[in-house]
Amino acid sequence: MDKNQVIEKLYSILSEIKEDNSLTSNLNESSNLIDDVGIDSLQMISLMIDIEKEFFIELNFSQINISHMNSIGSLADFILQQKKIEV
Repeated sequence: MDKNQVIEKLYSILSEIKEDNSLTSNLNESSNLIDDVGIDSLQMISLMIDIEKEFFIELNFSQINISHMNSIGSLADFILQQKKIEV
């Protein structure tokens, strides 16, 4: 799985969480999860759970920092990093 595939799946997950199908066409790799997507703390928890299910990984929350949430691209990089750790 490459970064573009991860990003596309993130668009889909975020659209479901926000219940807004138009998000998929309005988001890009540099979109900020809080400012551009408008995700709140409860939706962030749902996002993490959905990421674990979708990508078959167990997120190590002690390794997540705010920089991973700055953009969809940085979150995708973090997911790919976690997938490599589990392999």
